[in-house]
Amino acid sequence: MDLRKQTMRLLDAIGVSGYEAEASAAAADIIRPFADEVVIDGIYNVVAYRRSRVPGAKTVLLDAHIDQIGCKAAGFTKDGFVLIAPVNCPDDILPGSEVVIQTASGNIRGVCGYLPPAYDPDKDHKAVRPGFDRLFIDVGMTEEEAREKIAIGDSIAFGDSAAELADGSIICRASDDRICYMSIVHAMELVRDEELAVNVIAVGSVKEEFDGSGAFARAWADRPDIVVAVDVADRTPLGEGPIITVGGDCDRKLGDEMVALAKREKIPYTFRMVPEVSGTNAKHYQIAVTGAKVCGISHPQKYMHTSVEIISLQDTENIGKLIAAFLRSFGPQTSEPADREGAV
Repeated sequence: MDLRKQTMRLLDAIGVSGYEAEASAAAADIIRPFADEVVIDGIYNVVAYRRSRVPGAKTVLLDAHIDQIGCKAAGFTKDGFVLIAPVNCPDDILPGSEVVIQTASGNIRGVCGYLPPAYDPDKDHKAVRPGFDRLFIDVGMTEEEAREKIAIGDSIAFGDSAAELADGSIICRASDDRICYMSIVHAMELVRDEELAVNVIAVGSVKEEFDGSGAFARAWADRPDIVVAVDVADRTPLGEGPIITVGGDCDRKLGDEMVALAKREKIPYTFRMVPEVSGTNAKHYQIAVTGAKVCGISHPQKYMHTSVEIISLQDTENIGKLIAAFLRSFGPQTSEPADREGAV
């Protein structure tokens, strides 16, 4: 697999939380060569199954969400501007941003603007943060044209395509959390021709950016024994490998297993403790049915929840290597990870 090419493909797919069909189709196509079966469920989760021949094998579920932040069309002004409502999207990053509105007849490009205080008769002339009550999308149409082509509820995503920076890192609008999905795909590729003592379910989950219901649905449908939840971590140095997390919803023993594996495989890593919940899909898998042991892994990223998120594929590859080593670590008789030395 050409990891960079397929990563750019997935990063450019549009899939605002609640509107993931396009991103789900791309994610399913990318992982299909490395799975026995791939399905897209009723709410657009991508679910790839790799079945073990070991009788009574336990199930390891790998999760990364593939939805992205954005907005929805919420109304129109007499000037033809499109009013917007957020989908976990900060208001202060929108002004001046190019956007894409997904409509029934195709994508429409526009730019986000706001009415400056000096021209707003209802505000004084002091600097005012442009909240969603002052933001709009200019699509170059009259009100009549806009109402004809754009429907209330149409999804709105940042418009910039993924691109490479001088050092080879990637700048994009949706690495949170699709870059982690590509780590899982890479892991599935690495073990493609190997016999595993565990069943593997790789999930590209949806709706994480507003309530995590995608992961919750798969937790109850697939009932995994062990979960590896992979998400991004902001303001972390790129190129330093996986961030292994333990805490309220991430099992310490599994975290220690990952640390030992990283040391054995000579994979660079950092270790992080989160005292309460991690803020990822780990929490949804941990509590479902009778409960599952969850390991949290984070992918380094800069500028989370903006149109200019930056990642390094070096981290993507190393996380994939670590997950692959974890899948190989289960013994054929016990379906349990072997004990190791060197854990934290």
